[in-house]
Amino acid sequence: NTFGNAGTEITEPSTFNNTNIASAALSAAGITPGGNTNRFGGSTWAVGTIDTGKYIEFTVTPNAGWAFTLSSLDFIWDFSGSGPKSLAIRSSVDGYTTNLLALTNMTASASAVKSVVIPSLINITSSTTLRIYGYDATATGGTGGFDTSTNAPNVTLYGKTLPAPTAAVIS
Repeated sequence: NTFGNAGTEITEPSTFNNTNIASAALSAAGITPGGNTNRFGGSTWAVGTIDTGKYIEFTVTPNAGWAFTLSSLDFIWDFSGSGPKSLAIRSSVDGYTTNLLALTNMTASASAVKSVVIPSLINITSSTTLRIYGYDATATGGTGGFDTSTNAPNVTLYGKTLPAPTAAVIS
C-alpha cells in the first residue's frame, strides 16, 4: 500500500503476507525517486526499450518445507505524460532473461487496477525475485510507479502455498 508515501522511498514493506511466505518488500534500482505522493517509483526509466538496470523488484521466499505457485498480480501503475507506459515482468528463475509478461501502451491512472496472469512459476521451493521493468518513456524526466489514490493495497500478488514436494523413496 503506497498511500501516504512521499514518493522518495527506495523500499516499501509489505503490509500482509501468507503465513507460509517470508515478509517481502518492494525495492527500486536504477531509477531516481520522483517525489510523487502516494507512489513508489520515480524517474530516469528506460526511454524506448527495456533497460535491465532500471526496475522495481520483490522477492517471494517460501518458509522451510513449503512451495508456492503464483497465479496473478494486481497493481495500479501511474505515470506522467513522458513516463514509462510499458512494463515487463521477469523472474530470477531464468536470470531475468525472458518476459513472464509485458504490458504495452498502458493508459495513465492512479485508480485503475491492472490484473495480469503470472505463468510458469509453479511449486517453487526457493526464493524467487520478480522484477518489473518500466520502459517506453519518452524522456528521462518522466515519472512512473506503483500508485494509488486510496488507502488500500495497490500491489497484490496472488497464488497458493502447499507443503513442498518430497522425493519418493524406492527400495
